[in-house]
Amino acid sequence: MSTIDALMENEEGRQFLRDHVRWDPEAGGYWVTVYDKGEPQTVLVTEVIKEGTMTDGKPGIVSPYETAILDVFGWDEVRGKFPWVGPARVVGADSDTSVKIFSDIATAAEESGGSIDGGVTLAATLPNPFGEYWDAGVADADGNSITIQVPENHVLEVVEIRPDGMIGIRNPWGYWRVSGAGESVSGVVYLTLEEFNGTFMSVTVTR
Repeated sequence: MSTIDALMENEEGRQFLRDHVRWDPEAGGYWVTVYDKGEPQTVLVTEVIKEGTMTDGKPGIVSPYETAILDVFGWDEVRGKFPWVGPARVVGADSDTSVKIFSDIATAAEESGGSIDGGVTLAATLPNPFGEYWDAGVADADGNSITIQVPENHVLEVVEIRPDGMIGIRNPWGYWRVSGAGESVSGVVYLTLEEFNGTFMSVTVTR
């Protein structure tokens, strides 16, 4: 679902999503186009996943996509560990031509012309043999230092690399759990390069 979050960052991506989700009043649902090996499949979604991905606390354009992918491909791909799957399912990206996988964010940015702008950039977290989450020290949108729980085997959107080198990431769940605090924060949080490389095992860029 991070793929859809990334597409929402620009007008071209938002238009693509609008073009591939169509409300049908007679059917009482949305026709959603997803892709299997580059071939479009249209799925009728009449009910979204309970406790699925939310936008500002409510079902949004991500929700019918999430349900359509579940219906066609199953839970493993809805909660997928592999960042190249999202672009393949949502936009029909060909992994041989438009999807590139890198071992770190610096190489991804360098090989993408010095910037991650203009594409879908996703990061996959490392598996954690000691639990379901990695503790990561980050800065929130206000610059406050907090420690969040980053889910293991999870795919997140890389939003930006700031001039100071801090890397902005967004969780498709819409929130981050704060370690030991029993609370959560929403939005983009920022990691140092060292913290990023200690938490993520790969970066995938789709153009």
